[in-house]
Amino acid sequence: MKGSITVFLSLVLVLILAFVGTMLEGVRLHMAKGYTERALLSGMDTVLTSYYRPLYEDYHLFFLEKGLDEKEEKGEIEKEIKNCMQAVFSPEERIYNKEKEEKLLSADLLGSQVLEVTVEELTKAVDYQGKLFASQAIAYMKFKGLGKVFEKSLEKSDMVKTSKETARLVEEKIKIEENFLGVSREILKLVELIEGISTTKDGLKYKNGYLQTKESFAKQLYISDFRPEELGVNNEAVWRVLKEKYKNPVEIIEKMKIQLGESETTIHSDHLKEKNKIIKSIRKDKDEILSLCTQTARKVEEAINIIDLLKEKQKQIKGDLNRYKQNLVKKKGEMSEEVYQKFLKDSAEMDIYIGKDIDRIIAMRSCLVKNLAILKKTEELLPVDINADKEKMTKITQELETITSLWKEYNTKKLKFKYGELTRKITKDPRDTIKKIDGNGILDWVLIKNDNVSNASLPIADALFQKFGEKAENTTSISLIASKGKESSVTEALNEFQKNFNEDKETDGEKKLILQKTLLNEYYLEHFKGYQGQAAMQNTVLQYEQEYLLMGKKKDTENLKGVVNQILGMRTILNFVYVLTDSERKAEAYGMAAGIIGFTGIEPLIRLTQMSILLTLSYEEAIIDTAALMNGKQIDFFKTKKNFSLSFPEMFLFKKELVKEKVRKLEEEKKALAFSYKDYIRLFLGLQDDKKLVYRAMDIIESNMKERYTKKFSMERCVFGFEAKAKVEVAPKFFHILNNRFFQSLKTKWEVSVMQSNAY
Repeated sequence: MKGSITVFLSLVLVLILAFVGTMLEGVRLHMAKGYTERALLSGMDTVLTSYYRPLYEDYHLFFLEKGLDEKEEKGEIEKEIKNCMQAVFSPEERIYNKEKEEKLLSADLLGSQVLEVTVEELTKAVDYQGKLFASQAIAYMKFKGLGKVFEKSLEKSDMVKTSKETARLVEEKIKIEENFLGVSREILKLVELIEGISTTKDGLKYKNGYLQTKESFAKQLYISDFRPEELGVNNEAVWRVLKEKYKNPVEIIEKMKIQLGESETTIHSDHLKEKNKIIKSIRKDKDEILSLCTQTARKVEEAINIIDLLKEKQKQIKGDLNRYKQNLVKKKGEMSEEVYQKFLKDSAEMDIYIGKDIDRIIAMRSCLVKNLAILKKTEELLPVDINADKEKMTKITQELETITSLWKEYNTKKLKFKYGELTRKITKDPRDTIKKIDGNGILDWVLIKNDNVSNASLPIADALFQKFGEKAENTTSISLIASKGKESSVTEALNEFQKNFNEDKETDGEKKLILQKTLLNEYYLEHFKGYQGQAAMQNTVLQYEQEYLLMGKKKDTENLKGVVNQILGMRTILNFVYVLTDSERKAEAYGMAAGIIGFTGIEPLIRLTQMSILLTLSYEEAIIDTAALMNGKQIDFFKTKKNFSLSFPEMFLFKKELVKEKVRKLEEEKKALAFSYKDYIRLFLGLQDDKKLVYRAMDIIESNMKERYTKKFSMERCVFGFEAKAKVEVAPKFFHILNNRFFQSLKTKWEVSVMQSNAY
C-alpha cells in the first residue's frame, strides 16, 4: 500500500513538473518572439545608420547607397542584420574581460540562434513618384524657421492668383477675338465676291492709291436705277471704282428684242449683208448675257457657301462668348472693378457684332438664292441658235419676254455692306520691330551685361522622370506592414506626404497647400544653383540648376532661355491687362490699326489689329521688364501709368540700346509688391508639376554626386527603407526538466519567424 502511494505521488510530481516546464517553455517562447522582433528592428536601424554621408552633407537627405546592385545590396544588408541580431542574442561572445582575456559568464535563458535573414523588398528614392524624396526635403525645411517666407509667399500668391485669373480671361478674350478675325476674313471674301472689291487677308487691296476691283462679282448685274443707293453702295470711293463695272441685262435683252424686230424686215429682202450683221449682233448680245449670268452665278454660289460657313462660325463663337461672359461674372471678385468693367464693355460690343451685324450679313443669303435661281433660269431660256428663220425669231422673242419678266424679281439693293472711311495704308507698322527679335537670340536682348552664358549640359535630360515618373503610382508587392499589423516607416512617410499635399480644399484650404508647396520649393532654392542667387556648393555639373528644374532641358542655355521666355509671357499678359484699361493708349492703337490695314469698314478687323498693336507694346515692355530682372532689379507686379515705361513712338525705335537705356533709368528702391528674378523662379516652381520637379532634382543630385565623389553613385540605388524577414531557432530548456534518457531523446526545437519594415 505504501509503495502504491509512492508511485502515485511520483506520477503526480511528473505531471506537475511537465506542466510547469511546458508553461515556462511557452513563456520563454513568447519572450523569444518579442526579443527577435526587437533584435531585427535593431539590426535594421544599424543598417540605416550607414546612410551616404556626402548626400546628407550636401543635400540633407538620408538614403542608403553602397554602390551595389540590388542583389548584392540585399546580401550585404542581410549579412549586417544577421550579425547584429546574433550579437543581441549572444552578447557574451562579444564581451571580454580585458584583464584576463576571457569571456564573461552570463545566463542565456533564450538559447536562440539566428538561422537566416531575408530582405524581402527595398524601397528606393525613385519609387512612389518621388514622394519619399519630397517628404525628406519638407521635413528638413520645417526646421528652417521660414515664417517670413511664408507670409511673403502668401501675399504674393494672392497677387499671382488674381493675375492668373485675369490672364485666363485675357487669353479667352484674345481667342474669341481671333475667332472674330476668321469671321472678318470670311466677310472680306464676301465683299470681294458680292461687291467686287479686291481684298487681302487684312483689308481692301490698293494699287497706286486706288482700290482694286474684280472682273466679275455677284452685284455686277442690276435692273434698278443706276444710282449708288439703289445698288447698295454707301461709299463714294467704292462707287468711283465700281460704277464702270455694272451691267444691266434687261437693257441688253431690250436691245436684242429691237434687233429681232429689225431682222424681220430684212428676212425677205435682198439686203443679205444687213441681215447677217443684225443676226451677228443678236448672237453677240446673247453670248454677253450668257457669260455675265454664268460668271455672276458662280460668284453667287461661292457667296452662299461662305454665308453658310459664317452661320456655323457664328454659332460657335456665340457659345464661346456666352461661356466667356459667364466666367467674367464668376471672376468679378478676383479682379479690379476697372478691369471688370472694361471686359464687360468689350463683351457687349462683341455680342452686338456677332449677333446683329452678322445676322444682317447672313440675311443676304435669301436674296442671293433668289438671284441665283433667276440667273440659272436665264441660262436655260437663252436660245441656243439664232438664225434668220422667221418662226425661230418669233420663239426667241417670246423667250426674251419671259426672261425680262423673271428679272423683275432680281434684287441687289439688299446686298449692302457698311463701309466706314477708306484710308491709305501707312508706311510703317510698329509691329514690324519685333520681327527682328529672334526667339533663339532673346538672351542677347535681356542679358544687358553681356554675361558669358553657361554651355554646361547633362548627358540626358529628364532621365529619371522618363524612366520612373510617367509610370503609374508604384504599387509593388511590398506590404510594408509588420507582423503585428503596424504601419511601417515607409507607409508613414507616404501618408505624411499625402497629408502635406492634400488638395482637398474643404479640409485645410488653399493656404495650407501653398505653405507645404513653399517648403519644398524653398528647399530647391536653397540647395540648387540659379542664374541669380547661387547655392553654397559651387562644384556642380549645371550652372543653372533652378532653371533646369523648370524646363528640363539638357543645356544650361536652353533652360535659361526657357525661363526667360516664361517671364516674358507672364509680363506680356500682365502689361496687356493694364493697357486694356488705358483709354489713351487704346485710342492711339486704334488710330494706328485703321492706318495699318488701310480699310476701317470691318470693325472686328480693326479691333483685332488694335489688340495686336497693344500686345506688341506689352511684349516690348515685357522685354524691358525681363532685362531689368536679369540685371538684378525688381519690377512692380502690376503696371500703372506711372511705371509703364514704353510709349507708342518708341515702338518704332525699339532696339537693344533702347532696352539698356530703359533698364538703366529704372528706380532702384525696393517695393513691397515688386518681384525679383528669384521671385519669378519661386512662382514658376509653384506652378510646375511637383512630380517633374522631384525627379529633375534627383537628376541634378545624381550628376553632382558623380562629379564630386564617385561615378558609381545612382539615385536609383538610394534605399529609403526595406522590409526584412528573420528566422530564429529557439532550443528547448524547461521542456526537458527530467534528467531521463527518454526525455533527453526528444530533440524538439522551436522556430520563430518575424517580419519588420523600417525606413528613414
